[in-house]
Amino acid sequence: MNRPRLAKIRRRWIGCTLILLACSAAAADEQSGDHRLGAIIYQQGRLPDGSLLEATVSGDVPIRGKIASCAQCHRNSGYGSDEPGKMVPAIVGERLFSFRFHDRGEEIRSLYQEPQTNVESTEVRIPRNRAAYTAESLLESLRSGHDPNGRAFNALQPRFQISDIDGRHLVAYLRTLGQHPPGIENDVIHFATVVTDDVPRETAEAYLRVVETFIEIRNRETRRYQSRPNLSPHYKADQLHSYRRWQLHVWRLSGNEADWPLQLVTHYQRTPVFALLGGLSTRNWASIHRFCEFREIPCLFPQTPIPELNARSGSTIYFDRGIFAEAAAIARACKKAKHEDAPTGISLVRGDPVLAQKFAQALRIGLRDHGCESVPVCIVDWKKTMQIEPEDARHWKIFLLDRNQLAAELSNWKSAQNVYVSASLLGEDDAREVSEQWSVNVMSPYVAATTMQPRRYRLLSWFRSRRIELSEPSMQLKTHFMLSVTSHAIGHLVGRHSRAYLLERIEHETENALNPGLFSQLSLGPGQRFAAGSGGELVAASIEAIAR
Repeated sequence: MNRPRLAKIRRRWIGCTLILLACSAAAADEQSGDHRLGAIIYQQGRLPDGSLLEATVSGDVPIRGKIASCAQCHRNSGYGSDEPGKMVPAIVGERLFSFRFHDRGEEIRSLYQEPQTNVESTEVRIPRNRAAYTAESLLESLRSGHDPNGRAFNALQPRFQISDIDGRHLVAYLRTLGQHPPGIENDVIHFATVVTDDVPRETAEAYLRVVETFIEIRNRETRRYQSRPNLSPHYKADQLHSYRRWQLHVWRLSGNEADWPLQLVTHYQRTPVFALLGGLSTRNWASIHRFCEFREIPCLFPQTPIPELNARSGSTIYFDRGIFAEAAAIARACKKAKHEDAPTGISLVRGDPVLAQKFAQALRIGLRDHGCESVPVCIVDWKKTMQIEPEDARHWKIFLLDRNQLAAELSNWKSAQNVYVSASLLGEDDAREVSEQWSVNVMSPYVAATTMQPRRYRLLSWFRSRRIELSEPSMQLKTHFMLSVTSHAIGHLVGRHSRAYLLERIEHETENALNPGLFSQLSLGPGQRFAAGSGGELVAASIEAIAR
């Protein structure tokens, strides 16, 4: 047989083999399901063909779409929730597809996390075992509302109308829930904190001193629990497997913001982390926010004047809206001003042009929403403020400057009437000092506490007992709050190290943690990502002096 004919036969044989392999792979995918399509069904209640998922609850009540999605009750993590009077069980892969037995450690959390009725608490105590689900038995249970042992689900569990193909997609996604993410080892949880090079060295050192001291104390407590397992309360003995040492990695970012994503990737590839603890920057947080969203890494309470506003249900939780809340406060003040006091114009005296543009955009939107779109807004370089008429009392001046720029600028002004400075940029402590020295008004990104909260005394004693100087109290108190909330949330994970579940526990623990005394209230609901609410306020110089 000649060579051309052999080559032709070989090509045909290879082609047929590839076709058979492709058909086998397609058949396997159809049989096992696509977890990416299953994620859309689970989270959004939308089927692959674009139609809405349909189901019935409480016997005959029809539901569809988002309200019928699994995540509506079982949350994005799949670990469910414990609400007063109703407990939603976990549906992660390791729970569904393995034999279920009575777990004493799990019972403690379900019974005492939230107040429960007698019926609910009794229900949890009943030791009900269940055979492991298969893909077929789970799909049948989703339709019929009965587990493999024939026990009926709660009436609030939807009975789904779902096809075999769509059901396999959903089952494939359920198998992925509960898998341990990067950053988790047998005895260590890896965390990182971000510090950018624009932060003054003294501020960065004060911040890291709080973080490192807190983690050192927590690790000491962890060693104590692990060294005395037989002398621990029974519920802590059951949870010893979940205790891990915290390992901190400091990610320092330098240069232009456009260079930060590559630096973040380099840090993460060197040591993957479970979550980012806080963070400190005076610049735009957007690139760090996008990095965390793409990799689904929780970023907990970074301190930045420019957060990402489109953060709902994302991976980053902020204290407040920063300069955007301050812009909203200015817009509300314009609406409330009497006709003779209404501003004839607003000048933004800027240092950073990007920051000024974002503030101006938010301010113009706020003015439009409050019916004050006729008020002109202009941006002026801080070295060219002679363009502004300082004696015009009805022309509002907003200084978006740091402490050094602001001191140089205000020293040339004869009148500080209707002059505002940003607490987001200066920091709460420096803003108060500037207000006292120059009698200017302060824009704050949140509604501050009007009285000293009793819990703050406990925090101050923590700093004194560790000999940590409160050189920048607001920043340091916020840092301790972030660490305290995270520590409580990690404790409630009880070995279920899911990033989505950590965010859900943070939502739950925020209002229970020690308020640092800077905020009137801190709380988070499901999917909310700004703990201090949407507020923001203007503090007059005279009021500021009295508040101190």
